[in-house]
Amino acid sequence: MGIWIAIVVFVVAQFVEVSLFSIGNIPITLQKALAAVFYPFSVILMGRIRVSRYMVLFALALLVSYTMAFLANAYLPPEAGSAFIVILVGFAGATVLYTALTLNSEKGFRRLAYTWLTFSVITAPITVLQAVGVFPFLTVPEEHLQFREAGVGLYRGVGLKFDPNFQALMLVIGLAFALSYVSTAWRRFVVVSVILLGIIGTFSRMGLILAVLLIIANPVVRALNGRRGFARALVDVAVFILVVSVMGFALYVWAPPSVSEYLGRRFAEVWDGLTILVSGNSASSTEHLSSAETRALLAKAALTLALQNWTVGVGAYQTDRVIFEYVGIDNVAHNTYLELFLIGGIWGILSVLCYVVIVLRGLWCGGNCQFVAVQRNTLLTLTLAFAFAGMFLSLTYNSIIWLPIVIALATREWVRGRR
Repeated sequence: MGIWIAIVVFVVAQFVEVSLFSIGNIPITLQKALAAVFYPFSVILMGRIRVSRYMVLFALALLVSYTMAFLANAYLPPEAGSAFIVILVGFAGATVLYTALTLNSEKGFRRLAYTWLTFSVITAPITVLQAVGVFPFLTVPEEHLQFREAGVGLYRGVGLKFDPNFQALMLVIGLAFALSYVSTAWRRFVVVSVILLGIIGTFSRMGLILAVLLIIANPVVRALNGRRGFARALVDVAVFILVVSVMGFALYVWAPPSVSEYLGRRFAEVWDGLTILVSGNSASSTEHLSSAETRALLAKAALTLALQNWTVGVGAYQTDRVIFEYVGIDNVAHNTYLELFLIGGIWGILSVLCYVVIVLRGLWCGGNCQFVAVQRNTLLTLTLAFAFAGMFLSLTYNSIIWLPIVIALATREWVRGRR
């Protein structure tokens, strides 16, 4: 029961985002309140808690990255305390989940996968219904609904979260679990199709591109794990590309004109963003920028400011302020790597390297059994998803960044236990 509670609470915290109030820079949400109650209860039921020194190391690396700028100035503002609380909350949730997975090994991993899939399959239709204006936006305040409009009668679905891009990421993670854990071909097709429809309902370019990449890359990942030959993998890739192309063409032809027009415009804007990103010029005005152009300007500003502050960075919760002062856009970098570089300078880069090393330890663990093959397939797919998503989202203060680390370390612990 304790293991089940720990897994469900962690998944709920990723899919549900109901804000209650804020303390400084930290929003107090319903899922955090539930976690504060049920995580200790699950630990009591499990009868123990397992702490990984590698997760402690990563938490310390984040703490140094977030506070080095403040320490260098011998000043600890309230933002430093907010950063510490965010790290502590993420570390606590990851530790409870790590304990649940290591105690119940194979069953725990499957329970995590199927729980995530259950929430994905339930959430996906909600995003589609929200996209066509049938289901209400329960977690988006009325004053923010204008930012969810996607065209005439269309909205960007968010499920039970606030941001459509983060909802798309949750569904992409569900897609990764579906590709690894749903073994029956027709069931996998149904689950993947439902999740894909949910991602389309968010109108997230990142989510759509990443979903297609995962589906295409999955046969290659399985071949690398020795579960099938490369010839079969290449055939599967060709089939997937064909299916995705046919589905894309069908969506473009048979979908309502407003949907096709909006999706076409969203992807056409990418070229404008790339033009700003690779050129030495910036937009003449920030008032009428597309989403892609805004993100390109934010990325260039973040890189420039990070290079100017490469030793200690600017500190936690300061990036939106310094970016606004530099380029006139009040937003964060929308890139996890640039965000950490700007927050902590070289220390932020070291925290990214620490993260990568920990995940690679899980990928390089020994064992050739079916369970390890499935876990390695899951971890490789999730690593691809997070590496790509980090280029377009600021996951810096989000507890979801702990998921690949937990799976990597729990898998490695399982292998060590078998030995």
